[in-house]
Amino acid sequence: MERDEIRIAITGVFSKVFKDPNLVLKDEYSATDLDKWDSINNMIIMTRIEKLLNINIETAELIELKSVGDLLTLIENKLS
Repeated sequence: MERDEIRIAITGVFSKVFKDPNLVLKDEYSATDLDKWDSINNMIIMTRIEKLLNINIETAELIELKSVGDLLTLIENKLS
């Protein structure tokens, strides 16, 4: 799966959780850039991404994520 395909997939997840169909995710975005990206929504998002892409994201990996770009890279690595 290419990075752009992953971005489309996770944007769908973020959009549903945040109830924002017009959401555009940029690599540099972090939880501080999106008002609704709190710890509870983060867990919901990660769980949905894991199910959607059939991957497992470890807690230690979550802690290291600082941005959407980091998340995309992590997913790329897990899918390759």
